[in-house]
Amino acid sequence: MRKARVLIAHKNLETQRLLGHAAKQAISSEARFLSNGFEVLDEAQNWLPDLLLLGGELVGLDGIQCCYRLHRIAQFSEVPILVVLEAPRIDDRYRAYHVGAEGIVDIPFDELELAYRLRIFLRRARALFRAESVRCGELTLEPMTQQAFLGDKKLALTPSEFAILSTLVANPDQVVSTETLLVQALGAAPKLGNPQVIHTHIRNLRRKIEKDPANPEVLRYVRRGYQWTSLP
Repeated sequence: MRKARVLIAHKNLETQRLLGHAAKQAISSEARFLSNGFEVLDEAQNWLPDLLLLGGELVGLDGIQCCYRLHRIAQFSEVPILVVLEAPRIDDRYRAYHVGAEGIVDIPFDELELAYRLRIFLRRARALFRAESVRCGELTLEPMTQQAFLGDKKLALTPSEFAILSTLVANPDQVVSTETLLVQALGAAPKLGNPQVIHTHIRNLRRKIEKDPANPEVLRYVRRGYQWTSLP
């Protein structure tokens, strides 16, 4: 099996080095480094990385704009993208998640902690590639392609939405805490994730799954967590 490929883009060379070192600690991997957002789009489509770490400020396009464009290319719908931000405003964080970022790396960061986070993302990607379809009532999840179907209808899910839904469906009729979803589904560091991220993703999932998103029947909030209620 080839080494995992990690594409790293940041305007600061020292930050590039630290991110690359964390990636190597995470798993056997090779990294490529860039500082230009337009070059990121070209290199990603030519090299096909397994994970991308994109700085918030790049030449040409910033990391959030790159994330937005890449997630609209079919072959990158499954590829995790983390945005690297320095002293981000809450609006920047929301904007990153809104365009499909799997997570945010705050500068400064601890290399070992980041390595553990990256390991979760890369292992999950490999596990998804080997997994078989999961059925729960009318819902079908296909981990290999990260596609989801509700009856005959294909659901347009982001990688983060698919990961959250998969975690909930794996525990039907049980309450899964927002902390568990942050760590297991999104790869956040324990006790450091923002619960609002989960609430935002669940709100988007309800719009795609529920008949009446304002009165959810299958994605319910229960005691600081969420519950997938089995479909008949």
